[in-house]
Amino acid sequence: MWLQGMACGGMAALAPVATSQVLMLLAPGLVFLILDEQEGKPVARAMLMFGLAASTEPIRSAWITGSELGWDRVMDTQAIMMAWLAAAIGWLLANALPVLIVLALDASHQARAEALRDTRATLVRDWGLDGADGSGGDGQAHPQ
Repeated sequence: MWLQGMACGGMAALAPVATSQVLMLLAPGLVFLILDEQEGKPVARAMLMFGLAASTEPIRSAWITGSELGWDRVMDTQAIMMAWLAAAIGWLLANALPVLIVLALDASHQARAEALRDTRATLVRDWGLDGADGSGGDGQAHPQ
């Protein structure tokens, strides 16, 4: 953990403008990284992944321009809004996908249960069975 702190401090000392730009682009994910209390921080990781995907072009152009990078590039509102929107999509997916998956699996299980009930009803009707115990209408057990 201390090594990450040293790397962050070194980057801030050697390239303060580029560091500021990266921090500004990834701010929502970094804040949520601190606030997320879940094991493994899945929501923060999703936000950082989506935010970083949207930040590649501004970071790449900052890398290419090098010394011409100024504070006006750090406050590029279009790049910031795209990165923050991507982080918001990551947050939404991380929170909504588990619920949607549970709903889809529940619907699938209900459909399967209904199909099994229909199959059972057909077998009971075709074989003349009254219930699940395998007895016919005469109360005698029939071999399977």
